[in-house]
Amino acid sequence: MGSLLEMKENERRTHLHELDSILDALERLNLRDAKELPASLRERLHDLGVEAGPRSNVTKLIERVWEMQEQFLRSASSAENRPGAPQRSSRSFTN
Repeated sequence: MGSLLEMKENERRTHLHELDSILDALERLNLRDAKELPASLRERLHDLGVEAGPRSNVTKLIERVWEMQEQFLRSASSAENRPGAPQRSSRSFTN
């Protein structure tokens, strides 16, 4: 059984993965100049707490998803910098 910290990290990664997937879908719609959001994408956004109607502004939704990603990334960064938090290795991929 994993620790509570590992479970929270896995949950955070899962949430970030979902945000990435939604962002990708929104960006594809934006590139196609789509005029309407698919119901499945609206439901995924709703599940994250973002209300979106069929004709929502895709650019504004992209910005909202970016904000959500930043919040998760900042919270992870501040958790890693807490005293007593496990330190990650700073290995370089070029060495």
